[in-house]
Amino acid sequence: MESSSDNSRKITVTEEICDILQAALTHGWNFSYLAMVNHHLSSHCSELVDVNPELVTLSVAGDALYEAATTATDGIVFRAQNGGILIVFTSTLLPLEKNQVSNSDSRVCLFEFPASLRFSQLRKAIRISYSKQQNIPVTFFASLGVRFQGSVVDISAIGAKIRFDGNISDLLESSEIIADCQIRLPDESLLEARARVLGHLYDSEQDISYLRCQYLDLNMNSELQLKNLIDDALRQMDQSDLSLGAL
Repeated sequence: MESSSDNSRKITVTEEICDILQAALTHGWNFSYLAMVNHHLSSHCSELVDVNPELVTLSVAGDALYEAATTATDGIVFRAQNGGILIVFTSTLLPLEKNQVSNSDSRVCLFEFPASLRFSQLRKAIRISYSKQQNIPVTFFASLGVRFQGSVVDISAIGAKIRFDGNISDLLESSEIIADCQIRLPDESLLEARARVLGHLYDSEQDISYLRCQYLDLNMNSELQLKNLIDDALRQMDQSDLSLGAL
């Protein structure tokens, strides 16, 4: 996986591309393709029907998709979006005989697996706040091996604010790299990442420390875990113990 910016990555590993497309298929992401109509590039609705990692093929349904794909000299550009995640890739239509054998629906076309995929996180500014009743445990180790146990105050796709009992100020410095950070999400999955401390504050009256950190080196699975967490929270935003803000 290659990093090209803070919120966009070009993925070239076939297994990772397959995982993302399988997630798009399973969760019904909004799919579309781009085609030239009267010398104007326009977007058309489509649907990801199947992902076959063994044959390394994709089945996509769309009105006039076959005609658009046969006239596209450099393949068809597909876009898929779900919540704050956007993927864009180019794929080439397989020969007519393979398309005819593969399905009985004329709207469904068989494409080659994309050689690369652009993965972008669009919803990085949204922060989900949690009350004391919704405990998300956090464990991390500072550079000297000091272990801290805390809980999430709020979380976003790029960082988190964490609450710790007692004063940890003397054991941390801003911009310190945390060797290991583990967050136990509500579905019991474990998010693991390195993190940078952006700032910390000690409330002497309550004897509580607050720390804000930024994730480093998140893998694709962790990004998808965070995306699903944020999307689930947004669907329940009418509940009193969830609120939105900016990181």
